[in-house]
Amino acid sequence: LIIGAGCVFHVLIGVYFGFYLTLFAAHVPADHSAVTYGAAYAFGSVGTYVLSLFGDGRFLASKGVSFIYLLLAAAVIVLVYRGGSFLSGDGTVSDEDRLETSIRLPAAIVVVMMIISVTGSGLYYSLPQAENIDWNLIRAFYAVGLIVTGAVMDYRRWMGEILAAASLLYPLIAFALIGEGMNNTAALAFSYLFRGCLTVYYVISFTDIASSDRNRLYVAPLGLLISRITEAIMTLFLMKFPLPNLIQILVMAFLMIPLIVLVVIRQKRQPKAAAGPISEQKRIALYAEKHGLTAREAEILNLLSEGLTDDEISARIGISRNTVRFHVSNILKKSHAASRVEAVRSLQKFS
Repeated sequence: LIIGAGCVFHVLIGVYFGFYLTLFAAHVPADHSAVTYGAAYAFGSVGTYVLSLFGDGRFLASKGVSFIYLLLAAAVIVLVYRGGSFLSGDGTVSDEDRLETSIRLPAAIVVVMMIISVTGSGLYYSLPQAENIDWNLIRAFYAVGLIVTGAVMDYRRWMGEILAAASLLYPLIAFALIGEGMNNTAALAFSYLFRGCLTVYYVISFTDIASSDRNRLYVAPLGLLISRITEAIMTLFLMKFPLPNLIQILVMAFLMIPLIVLVVIRQKRQPKAAAGPISEQKRIALYAEKHGLTAREAEILNLLSEGLTDDEISARIGISRNTVRFHVSNILKKSHAASRVEAVRSLQKFS
C-alpha cells in the first residue's frame, strides 16, 4: 500500500511540475526567467525546511499540514483561474514554427551532464559521512546556487551553460579534498551549491524553446523529465553494478569530452548578426534569426514598425487580438525590449 501510494504521489508531483513549467514558459519574460525560476525554487527549498521546524520537526508529518496544503492549493487554483487561459492560440504551426532538430542538442547535453553528475556523486556519497552534518547549511548553499546560476543565465545564456558544465567537475575536487580531511558538511554543501547550477540549466534550456511559441509549450517540462529519467537509470545501474572509484573518475573524464563538443556545437548554432548595410526585408529576417523570432512574430514586428494597432494587425493577418498580444509578448521577451516602441527601435537600429 505504501509503495503504491508513493508511486501515485510521485506521478501527481510530475503532473504538477509539468503544469508549473508550462505556465512558467507561457508567462515569465525570457530576460529574467532563469533568476525567477532559481529564486522560486530556492524559496520553496528553504520554505519547506522552515515548515519542518514547527512542532519539533513533526509538523510536516502531522494532520495539521493538510490544512496548509489545501489552503495553498486553493490559492493556486484562484490565481490560475484569474490569470485566464494561456494555452489558446491560433492553432497553426508553420514550417518555421516546428521544432525540427532544435530539441535534440539540449536533450543530448542534459543526458550527458546527468550521467556525469550521478557518476560523480558516488565518489563522495560512498565515503563515510559524519553524523553531525548541518543540513540547514547545505540547504542554504543549494538556494544560493539556484539564484546565482539564474542571474548568470539571464545575463548570458552561454555563460550559464559553461557554468553548469564546469560544476560537474566538483565531485573530483570533493573526492580529493575529503581524502585530505575536508569537513563532510562543507563537501556536501558545495555539492548542493553546484547542483543548483544543473537544476536551473536543465529547466531553462527547454523553457526557452517552449516560450518561443504557445504551440511549443509542451516542451517546457522535457528538461526536467530527461534529467530525472537519466538519473533514475544511472542510479539503478550503479546500484546493480557498483564501480570502483578509479573507474568512476575515468568515466567522468571521458564523458567531459563529448559534453564539451556538444556545448561548442550549440554555441556555434546560435544565430549571428550580419554586418554592413542591409535591406529592410533582410533586416527583419536577420533580426528574427538573431532573437529566435518565428515567422509570425517577425511579421507582427514588421507591422508594429508600420504603426499598426493590435486590432489592425488582427484584421490584416486574420488572427484574434489576444493571439496578436501573445505574439507581441513573445517578441518583447526574445528581444529583451521593455515596450513595443523599444522593440521597434531595436529593429530599426539593427544592422
